[in-house]
Amino acid sequence: MNTPAETSPLSHPEQRILLIQQLYPDSPTWNLPCMVKFTGSLQEDTLQQALNQVARDYDGLRLRFTNVAGEYRKYVADLGEVPIEIVDVGPAGETAFNAWLQAAVKIPLWGLDVPLFHFACARLSAQRWGLALIIHHSIADGASEALLISRLITHYQHLVTHGITAPRAPGTSCLDYLQHEHNYLASPECAADRQFWLNEYATLPDAVELLPECPEPALTTGRQTCTLSPELTARIYAFCHRHQTNPYRMILAVFYVYLARTCRNPDIILSNAFANRADPGMTQAVAMLVNTIPLRLYTTLSELDFLGLLNLINCKLRDIRQHERYPYDLLEQDLRALHGQTVDFMPFTVAQRLVPPRFPGVTVEFPPWPELPCLMLLYVMYGGRGETDQPIELHLDYQLERFNAARIEALLNHLVNVLSDGIDHPERSLARLNLLSVDEERRLLVEFNNTEAAYSLEHTLHELVERQTQHTPNQTAVVYRDQSLSYTELNARANQLARQLRERGVYPDECVALLVDRSPDMIIGALGILKSGAAYVPIDPQYPTERIRYMIADSQARLVVTQSHYRHQFHFSQDTIYLDDPNARLLETDNLPHVNQPTDLACLIYTSGSTGTPKGVMLEHRSLVNFTFGFIARRGLHAADRIAKNANFSFDGSILEIYPTLAVGATLYIIHDDIRLNLKLLNEYYEQNGITGTFFTTQLGEQFIDFFDNRSLRFVELAGEKMRFFKPHHYHIFNGYGPTECSVYTTDFLVDRDYANIPIGRPLPNYRIYIFDPWDNLQPVGVPGELCIAGAALARGYWRQPEKTAAVFVENPRVPGERMYRTGDLARWLLEGTLEHLGRIDRQLKIRGFRIEPGEVEAVLLQQAGVRQAAVEVHEVRPGDRQLVAYLIMDPAGTVDGGRLRQALAARLPDYMIPSAFIILDTLPLTASGKLDRRLLPAPTAADRQTSDLAFTPARTPLEQQLVRIWQKVLGLAEPPGVHDDFFALGGHSLLAARLIYDIETTLQQRLPLA
Repeated sequence: MNTPAETSPLSHPEQRILLIQQLYPDSPTWNLPCMVKFTGSLQEDTLQQALNQVARDYDGLRLRFTNVAGEYRKYVADLGEVPIEIVDVGPAGETAFNAWLQAAVKIPLWGLDVPLFHFACARLSAQRWGLALIIHHSIADGASEALLISRLITHYQHLVTHGITAPRAPGTSCLDYLQHEHNYLASPECAADRQFWLNEYATLPDAVELLPECPEPALTTGRQTCTLSPELTARIYAFCHRHQTNPYRMILAVFYVYLARTCRNPDIILSNAFANRADPGMTQAVAMLVNTIPLRLYTTLSELDFLGLLNLINCKLRDIRQHERYPYDLLEQDLRALHGQTVDFMPFTVAQRLVPPRFPGVTVEFPPWPELPCLMLLYVMYGGRGETDQPIELHLDYQLERFNAARIEALLNHLVNVLSDGIDHPERSLARLNLLSVDEERRLLVEFNNTEAAYSLEHTLHELVERQTQHTPNQTAVVYRDQSLSYTELNARANQLARQLRERGVYPDECVALLVDRSPDMIIGALGILKSGAAYVPIDPQYPTERIRYMIADSQARLVVTQSHYRHQFHFSQDTIYLDDPNARLLETDNLPHVNQPTDLACLIYTSGSTGTPKGVMLEHRSLVNFTFGFIARRGLHAADRIAKNANFSFDGSILEIYPTLAVGATLYIIHDDIRLNLKLLNEYYEQNGITGTFFTTQLGEQFIDFFDNRSLRFVELAGEKMRFFKPHHYHIFNGYGPTECSVYTTDFLVDRDYANIPIGRPLPNYRIYIFDPWDNLQPVGVPGELCIAGAALARGYWRQPEKTAAVFVENPRVPGERMYRTGDLARWLLEGTLEHLGRIDRQLKIRGFRIEPGEVEAVLLQQAGVRQAAVEVHEVRPGDRQLVAYLIMDPAGTVDGGRLRQALAARLPDYMIPSAFIILDTLPLTASGKLDRRLLPAPTAADRQTSDLAFTPARTPLEQQLVRIWQKVLGLAEPPGVHDDFFALGGHSLLAARLIYDIETTLQQRLPLA
């Protein structure tokens, strides 16, 4: 049709709806459905007259939109007969009509210069009829629907009874709101409301998100519904009556508790819709007036109870309702200007469906609206005042590609659990309200931790080797270059060292420093010190001298076991025993009497400390024996195995290589330094010597499995960092996880395929894993929390650091009197009972107010063609200006293009997680233990940022020149922007975005692929 001469601008609520509709042009998101069912005969002509009269009463029903010179405008169409579709539902009747409405509501209504509503009716049975209304949210809201339906029924009944329509309702023109809005925006009231919101969000909370099962971009939205039981519904209504609240506020409270607990953040924003009909002149208007208002809740969960939270919500709602007229899009614009970043208030929305009007003999229903394209929308449906017999329904919309249906079902059940517990125990703190059911707790505590194994833990490590020596005395125990030692020879050499130490008066729990090259002396020295009754402190001679001296001094070692060529290099002040001293070979070789208990110290492993100096982890015999038995069982180790001794001796990975091997009579092959980091030579050595098992730190191991399909190996162990790369081979690849504080490994996972995030598996025998929130509650399956470890594997603590020990080795809140270790790692259980590691809690980065886990960015980078390895770090360009930097190793034929990488990442990650620079390295710097040395990563240069396309780049092609001119005009810029400039950073906002889209489409004569 032709555009009328007179059009009006859009109101702020209308602009907001149309902007989203434009971004999702084929979405039925904003279709609002309503159904009327009544008994009796239907007079179709009378219904037509009633509808026509409704259109006269409420011009909002005739509102349409058009485009005038790149700007959306609106106008009221002329009166005409309102079309009604007659639906033939056949004998299925009401069921078929319900199905028809469910299908019809998913057909987009949106369009320019067309009616934005759809009426239909159908005979449901001989004396029962149904009438459906679907109306676009841009011309009506929930209150408008109720007005239209009420007026339609009133007119119809009046026509049937009196032959004429009812007296005209005191309605308001939908165009009148523009003047109301204009007056408000120019008023002191608006200025006061604006200041209220600026004060409310003077600071911003950390962005929160429910971690999805899949990081893929969301394309479609699903819905799950939970109808509360009659018993719980009755309890809710009774509670509301006692405490003067309503079900909607209770659901708000419950959703807040769920989000605060599962996101580990008590500062949460929930988006709420307000009618915005406070102005008396607009109460009877059919128009889109709803304003979205963010409700910010911040509490101390351990101190506030459920009743206190409800009171807080009541007060907050009362306060913000006094300022509800301030337009949502203006608030977004204000806060973007204030904080220099986009503020998203919409991830978690709680909405309330309207109570339908009541007429004698007529049933009015507001079915659920179509699923909304948001992260998560929870809305509650319940009866009106006095209608306590009406069921309460919770509907949850969610992104299908990102969340598992079982996770969403569990989420709804968790809300019900919190709701029920809050009703029963309103004085209970929010941190203690029950989230999990009894069955869920049993699954987490028993099924996922079914690890009990009857191992003989009364033995010590050296006893295991002595016992094996009796069984296989002539079997080769250790091989290094052209040297080899049988079990008898190894045991004898270790006994000779033990005698020297006993002669010097060593005692259980005393530390003896062991500083030797890669050679059989590592094994002789460790076993000899253990046999003496003392504990060994493995020290890498390649460490800086200052670090070596610190470790010897801190461990209070009065004895150093080393090799004679280090006599003059380190000038030890301690008593020193040289393993290559020929006089030692004259000592007796029999086993010494055992002096150790299983709880005695076996070794002291130094790890990096947060204060800059290493800290010693005290590992006991009992814990390491348990690990040894568990590892043997998990890998099926046997005497014919040949295991590589590859890890740095001072790293706890050495324990994995040494003791399980020697406890089963297998052979340990010590890899010399010439080939240890040369993977090609290492692979050849493995095949030439028939190596069957090897351990790598993750970075090195990923390179090995990428390049080599070794024919002798039957298993490869990777541990130390998050594993991100997998390639299938005939040998098994295990992803191991475990802090040194818990005796090498805690969990392991046989990697069988590619994963978005390779799991770390299940707990090893006699280990137990808990995923706790900050208040020591068990987190549900799929929800991140701190990984905590209990069981037989815990270290005693940190050497001479009781405060640090007490901070992380704590009492198990689930088993009084038992110790538990807090790892500081973020993890979650997966549905099948395996664990997913999500990074360090204290290594989460914060960019523009958003918390970022570098591992998530690294995982996406590694999936890009040509990228072999990746590390992501934060770089502070200037105080307060922190940017992500990606360090990449490319395939030999691979090239990097910052624009291509950024585009690929933008499809998977939010903009704040996209690195600002991409730096190409030949290798990633590693520490002595094979882990990434982040301190040696170079700072980005101007060239790196140019590679990342951040430097100003003028328009280069005719198309870019057209686009730049449009941007300059829409934004009102004096100079043309660059092709990589940020629209919002240049002053753009949602309203200008709509103008921008139109101008681009008009100029280029093609639709933008925005959705």
